[in-house]
Amino acid sequence: QAEGGDGAAASGEHMDADAARMPQDTLTTLMIHNVPCHYSDANLLQELERLGLHNVCNFTHLPQLPSHDGTTWNIGKAFVNFVTPAEAEHARALLQGHPWQNPAPGCEQVAEV
Repeated sequence: QAEGGDGAAASGEHMDADAARMPQDTLTTLMIHNVPCHYSDANLLQELERLGLHNVCNFTHLPQLPSHDGTTWNIGKAFVNFVTPAEAEHARALLQGHPWQNPAPGCEQVAEV
């Protein structure tokens, strides 16, 4: 096996191929993009509740970063795990293109799953 870029590329290609072979009906975790950066965990849970998804998810993670002034901002992505693959697929359908209730001022952000 070659060192450097060739080995890393081959490894990454292998991982992508494995993910492509994974049946969609076994996935329970969604990565949601375009989360307004000012959203907290509570805001995310309110959105899920508004969509009727709060009772079918068992884990949420909204990665946060501190800013220079001491406030925290999320990175615009959230990870949500659902109890069953069917609930995850239902959530995907509801969340894809969902307009956030409280977008950043001057931005109309919609969820992308």
